[in-house]
Amino acid sequence: MNICIATDKFQLSGGMERYVFDLVQGFLSRRITTQVLTMKTSQEYSEICPVQVFRQFPIAQFRYAIFNRRVQKNIPNGYKIIATSLIDNADILICGGNHLGFLSAMQKKASLKDKFTVKRGFSAYKTAKKIVTHSELMKKELQKFYQIDAEKIITIYPPVDMEKFYPLSKNERLNLRQKFGFKENENILLFPSGDHERKGLFLIIQAIRNIQNELKFPIKIALCGKHKYEDDLIINLGLVNNMTELYNATDFTILASKYEPFGLVGVESILCGRKIIFADNCGCVEVIKNTDNLFFKPNNLKDLQEKLLLADKMKAENKTAIKNHKECISYNPSLDEHIDKLLEII
Repeated sequence: MNICIATDKFQLSGGMERYVFDLVQGFLSRRITTQVLTMKTSQEYSEICPVQVFRQFPIAQFRYAIFNRRVQKNIPNGYKIIATSLIDNADILICGGNHLGFLSAMQKKASLKDKFTVKRGFSAYKTAKKIVTHSELMKKELQKFYQIDAEKIITIYPPVDMEKFYPLSKNERLNLRQKFGFKENENILLFPSGDHERKGLFLIIQAIRNIQNELKFPIKIALCGKHKYEDDLIINLGLVNNMTELYNATDFTILASKYEPFGLVGVESILCGRKIIFADNCGCVEVIKNTDNLFFKPNNLKDLQEKLLLADKMKAENKTAIKNHKECISYNPSLDEHIDKLLEII
């Protein structure tokens, strides 16, 4: 079998880009010929497998339509196509999020660019042979917003490299806290974000300020991402390549997302033995057991404050670590398992 992957960007970036990298590695490990069609790549990624780059069309409203047209003309003969971009006629279209669901959750009025993206989405979902969603949340949204038959949609939760994400020893953790500049008497909340508004940064800051006088340990937000935010509560770390170190060095991982189709950082944090404080509208909470009662209602300041106070209590009692971390996840997140499931339906 030969596989062609159509994706917006094939380079180190966000969660979907990392997912595509994992797919390529998984297929190549099975000796499946794999090629990537994309609008952007890096030298590092382009050396992994054959990559054909179609430069981004300069007018944003037409970018995805033009990319779709170019992909349709350049799919190699005899190749199955897996798309993470809104491409027509995919054998498997991967849905890690959808635009109408995003606009609804963010309460945004559709711009002209949004309308073109939504139109492209309707065409891609309609013509795909199978759609794989990364959460049941996305499956329900495709049915609700795009009127896609449930039989066409299969939920397969995304993979995580379990050999890469794991708990480190107490001494290693203490050394890493010094490396990142974290104080032991601070409760460090890891906040991985490429979009602070969507990920709920401002709600988190407000919640912390409201309860500061009640805390035994001052809270600091370790912001990981390319966009800094200046505030006395925030430690700006920039992009961090070794996320395993960062998960282990912090006390909790937090997301207050308004829209989070999955949230792979939740699973990664659990695998590193660190508890998560997440809004319960994040897709990953479908597969994470809320044994510590740290999930909160989305956009609910009071509920978030209560969970932060609970996290403060756990910090005081030295209970921020998870002992049986793999038992907290209700699916097998291995890449091999994920590749097996994709190959079953393609």
